[in-house]
Amino acid sequence: MITDGLELSYWSDYLETYREEVLDPPAEGTTYYTDLSEDQSRRVAERNRKERDAILPMQVLENHFEVLQFMAPLMIICNILLILPYMVRENNSRISGLLYTFPKGRRYFRVRFAAVFVSSLLLTLIFLAMLAGIGAINKIYDFWNIPVSAFTSGFISWFPWTLGQLTMAAAGLSAAASIGAGLCTFVLTARCGNYITAIAVQIPLILLGVLFGIFCTMRMTEITKNPFLSFGLAGGWLAVGLWGGLVMYGMEKRRDMPD
Repeated sequence: MITDGLELSYWSDYLETYREEVLDPPAEGTTYYTDLSEDQSRRVAERNRKERDAILPMQVLENHFEVLQFMAPLMIICNILLILPYMVRENNSRISGLLYTFPKGRRYFRVRFAAVFVSSLLLTLIFLAMLAGIGAINKIYDFWNIPVSAFTSGFISWFPWTLGQLTMAAAGLSAAASIGAGLCTFVLTARCGNYITAIAVQIPLILLGVLFGIFCTMRMTEITKNPFLSFGLAGGWLAVGLWGGLVMYGMEKRRDMPD
């Protein structure tokens, strides 16, 4: 039962919100936002027809957004800290020079890149498992199939998503950004032989990870924001990491060719 996840003290607030949002809504269709554009008003009208009458406690959604807001930067920063020491140690070992004396030495770079990708993926999966556990504690699964744009949520999304769909999208974007950060760390530290230089070149990535969590996962897809900004940044981060790795692989192949 949905009511099992609600505290009785909240019911008076929900009844008042029901009166304002459903029984006697303003001309704009919602009390949550003002000065809406034509596209935003159209989305509010769609929400009022299909999603408004569901019950999703505002406290549940806000707590969930806060978890996502901190989980994404933590995933990104931990991936960076996982890859950075490995790269510095490998660069200091100068093993590539020895391996390149063999015909198949160029495979060394490919093996390193694959190791970084798999390590980033595994660490990301661990964090996603933690996110699933925190979701159970915060009663997310009690409202998994409830629209996030319900009249009680204080939130309207650009998309007619349920809480489960929004969670899966946020987790997927955080995972893409996290793996992308690991791959970018590999590319940026490929020539770093000391920790000071390696840490210095990672500072922009760390700051980007924090900003991604604050501005892209907190209340993501809200109608006051660009609906595709989070998707573009996370996908772009992953694409840049993969592209940088491929470019460096091409450079390493040419380096391995005899003069």
